[in-house]
Amino acid sequence: MVADFGSALLSDKAVVVGDRAQLLRAREEVVELTTPEYRAPEQVSLELGSRLGSEVDAWALGVVLHQLSFNANPFATPLATLSPRRLTAAEETSASLRLRKLLQGLLRRDATSRLSIANALALAEEQLTASLSIV
Repeated sequence: MVADFGSALLSDKAVVVGDRAQLLRAREEVVELTTPEYRAPEQVSLELGSRLGSEVDAWALGVVLHQLSFNANPFATPLATLSPRRLTAAEETSASLRLRKLLQGLLRRDATSRLSIANALALAEEQLTASLSIV
């Protein structure tokens, strides 16, 4: 069961962590409302003046898709989300180019360059259409 989606925000607007009070409030919400292995880099490193928006759900979607596709979380720990990651498992490198592109787009550490949910959906639909046309 996936329950974390949308939990990044308690309102429609993104949360910008700027001062100590905002940092403490954001940390409480992240700890209470999210699963550590699915946290985006900006949730792990709140001290860096993070902006928490819908991009954190795009990240979580990437982690879920990776787990569904390869039966493994792409990050061993929440802190691993802050380290460079390369596709190394045989399953990952043998996956379709579209799936790799989708995962790489969703798992970009820089939230501003991460795929949006809408763009991810479009890529996923392309993947599904291509898969169905092969059958």
